[in-house]
Amino acid sequence: MKIDDTIQALVKIRESIDTWVPERTTHPDALIADLNDLYVASTKNRDFDELFEYDDVGSPSITLIVSIEVEFDLQNVMENMRTRLHITQPGRADEIGNTGIVWSQGRYDFVYDDNLGALRISHQYSHKRVDTKSVSSIAKQMIDYAVAYLEEVKASA
Repeated sequence: MKIDDTIQALVKIRESIDTWVPERTTHPDALIADLNDLYVASTKNRDFDELFEYDDVGSPSITLIVSIEVEFDLQNVMENMRTRLHITQPGRADEIGNTGIVWSQGRYDFVYDDNLGALRISHQYSHKRVDTKSVSSIAKQMIDYAVAYLEEVKASA
């Protein structure tokens, strides 16, 4: 999927979180399933089956996964993201390894996997397992980060 299409799909999903999703769901896993269904319906790439992963074993966590199918300057994108997010010091897990660049911003962990061509943003949270308001807020923040990252990729490509 092209970067512009991905950005448009993410923006549409973010807008829907504020309107209809929280009213229809009572559990975080159902909220994530609704967001994934909306994402699949709004993309032209039908091979994608989900945007978010939700895991409630141990500490609940949410992971957003965005495929990036263009060549770009990974180091430049990460430096620009740090500037955009006003991060002066590298994150606690900042490193370049086999999976690409790993870094953190607050409770959000970012991994760009060069082999898969995908950005993964994860968040472990300590809210109640039935707290859909917090989960929808986390999902919106993750989408904001992903859109900012894709805009930097687009500028770098």
